[in-house]
Amino acid sequence: MKSKMKYPYLNIFLVVILVFVFSRVDYSNVFSSTTPIQITVPTTIPTPTQTLPVRLIIPKLVINSQIEPVSVATNNIVEVPNDWSKTGWYSKTAKPGEVGTAVIVGHYDNQSGAPAIFYYLNQLEKEDKIIVLTDDSRELNYTVKEKTTLPFWSSIDDLMVNNKNKNLILITCAGWWNQALRSYSERLVIRAISEK
Repeated sequence: MKSKMKYPYLNIFLVVILVFVFSRVDYSNVFSSTTPIQITVPTTIPTPTQTLPVRLIIPKLVINSQIEPVSVATNNIVEVPNDWSKTGWYSKTAKPGEVGTAVIVGHYDNQSGAPAIFYYLNQLEKEDKIIVLTDDSRELNYTVKEKTTLPFWSSIDDLMVNNKNKNLILITCAGWWNQALRSYSERLVIRAISEK
């Protein structure tokens, strides 16, 4: 016994419509490897802080000096600030407060022989305190552990300490003035370690 369809052409009509609709869709880029994938990045992602040292304080020597970043001059010698009253953080070393060795340099005297910022640095002894202030208002406290002198031609690379401490090194001139080389014969090196 045959069943009677109420709408015999309805199925054919629906198939025609579906074929028409899907033939209008462009699938050429759906799986294309050249189609860029866009990801929305939240605007609240924190950016890494670039904390820099801004002041060096040595209570025993009544030093309160501005710190500015310095690099290496063309003669491969670490630069020092033009201002005799300022100190310079060698920016190719660790930042104060980081694990590694941070190096801060300063003048011993000026062109007239008058005392500059590190003139009395030799008076520092073991357990004396050094403070570095950062541009995000942190106070970094260091304790002097060693004082030594090295030949003027010594490399700063030789001063790097390979440990997990937060080390600080202060450097200035020492010894006698060599007029021919326009340099002092030695470098005074103060090594200190962070109290934290």
